[in-house]
Amino acid sequence: MIWKPTELDALQKIAAGGYKQVVAVSCLQDAAIYFDTLKLAASQIIFIYRQPVNAYHFFTLDYSQAADAICQQIATSRSQLVGIFSDDHGDLEHATFVSELQNNLKQQAPNKKFIIIRASNDESYKAAFDFFSEEQIPDLFVAEDIEKASFLTQASFFW
Repeated sequence: MIWKPTELDALQKIAAGGYKQVVAVSCLQDAAIYFDTLKLAASQIIFIYRQPVNAYHFFTLDYSQAADAICQQIATSRSQLVGIFSDDHGDLEHATFVSELQNNLKQQAPNKKFIIIRASNDESYKAAFDFFSEEQIPDLFVAEDIEKASFLTQASFFW
């Protein structure tokens, strides 16, 4: 059996280091475990990318700005059907990004249609093929991450 370190293991090592402030990307749902394990005030821990419950400080990418920039490019393209490939985790950042894409496409490119497919990391490879089984195949794709972009490239090869 191969041992894989987890975020909780990493927290134990950080706690042993006696740090006074921590910047973290966490997959945990609640930030309280950080406060308890690290014996730090909530104000001394900064979460980036994801915002766990009880996080005091949180910073992330500006998804509205990113969606706007992407939609400006789509609006000037010759594409007619846009495929949006997103995570289905229901995390705020994923939902915000897709929502902003939808809203901006409707405003900036009202003549463009779009298809959204959401899939977990485990289902993304198979889900990428769903874009190519539609009646109309998108002629432009927006993939939420590099893995989804790679799966789309692979699926298009077999199409």
